[in-house]
Amino acid sequence: MVRPQIIVIDGPDGVGKTTQVHMLEKYLRAQGCMVHITRASGGTSIGEELRKASLSPHPRHPETDMYISLAMHGELGYDLQARRDAGEVVIVDRSPLAVIAYNTYGSRMPDKKRGVEACIQLLNQWDIDVFIFMDAPQALLDERRAKRGESDYFESQGTEYHHRVRAGYEEGLALLNRQEDLVGSITAVDASKAADAIHAEIVRTVAK
Repeated sequence: MVRPQIIVIDGPDGVGKTTQVHMLEKYLRAQGCMVHITRASGGTSIGEELRKASLSPHPRHPETDMYISLAMHGELGYDLQARRDAGEVVIVDRSPLAVIAYNTYGSRMPDKKRGVEACIQLLNQWDIDVFIFMDAPQALLDERRAKRGESDYFESQGTEYHHRVRAGYEEGLALLNRQEDLVGSITAVDASKAADAIHAEIVRTVAK
């Protein structure tokens, strides 16, 4: 039995996070755990309404995107704590690092320090137990996104935007490594492997 905890699975678009979230959910339910899956972009009633605005094609300033994202992440943080306290294992698709990756670096926010500070506040609020970061060579991620096509505001931003997002994630991971108290544990996973092999590695990580 896995103890109540908050598990996040994050990484750039195309790594297969959603697939792994559902595979882990199925595994943990089979072990008798109470499991709740959610997503950082949305995740609550008000968050899902804000998600619609975030993914809409309306042009906006980078700071506007950040404030929408902060509202979604902040409200979700309260829900995560309540669910863990109630004995649930919570699996989250994405994490506060998205504030650095997408809102700060991807959207080229003029003052990057503000995005980093906002991310730190959210990480402290979320109190993540297990942080799993999935990554693969950028060329492979570009290929996967091209096959998927454009479906929302962020996915339609183009290759250069997603390369900046990757740089933002690298900065976010460096932040986690510098401030080890921000999350319980960090595990990097090679997302270029087969889905079953990735799942097995994630299961081993969670079982620890």
